[in-house]
Amino acid sequence: MDLLFSYKGGDEFMNNVLLYFALKHDGDFKKIYESLKAKEPVDENEFIKLKRVLKTKYVTILDSNYPDFLKQVSCPPFVLFYEGNLKLAKDLEVGDAFIYSSFNNLKAKEPVDENEFIKLKRGLKTKYVTILDNNYPTVLKQIACPPFVLFYEGNIRLAKDLEVGDAFIYSSFNSKRYLSTVEPSADRGKFCFDYIIASESHDNFFKLREHVMDKKVPLKDYSKNTKHKQQER
Repeated sequence: MDLLFSYKGGDEFMNNVLLYFALKHDGDFKKIYESLKAKEPVDENEFIKLKRVLKTKYVTILDSNYPDFLKQVSCPPFVLFYEGNLKLAKDLEVGDAFIYSSFNNLKAKEPVDENEFIKLKRGLKTKYVTILDNNYPTVLKQIACPPFVLFYEGNIRLAKDLEVGDAFIYSSFNSKRYLSTVEPSADRGKFCFDYIIASESHDNFFKLREHVMDKKVPLKDYSKNTKHKQQER
């Protein structure tokens, strides 16, 4: 935590710095990071007021009992407010049965505008699978903030049973996440690769597809089956 080296004090003081900004910014990683980066001073009076309303236990990313697996995800919480047995989370690994997701994204209950949905769906030019479907890649459910919908081309079964450690790519293209993997196959008697290209962004999918096709790798031909549809559940 190089950002904290600018704050003079021991471990307890640095934990208080993290707690202060976590309370001040309501856990917003970007705002906390920017405050630390700017070496923003701790307002002691404000900290006292904020701490008065603290009604739960907490652990900071500097503590020895902070869950190790969270240090492996993008933008880990600087402070975790919790109840229960923290030891249950301490030794979790990616792949274990747990939920690490966003509550705010689900709680708004924003209504669906049916007319807008009809217009948006008219522009849909690829297959898709949602996180509720049986053939949604299990490996993506084990990561932080998995895509709710994947737009894809190719063989979705190749992604369905992937595990952490298998040969696949889950990365970012044009700031949008995508998943891709291949395996040797044959198409009309010719050697090729069966494949899956999937993106959380419909628009970005086609840019990604063009990028992959430019590699001139012999891929199985799915061009006759590109009409958009949701996969069977």
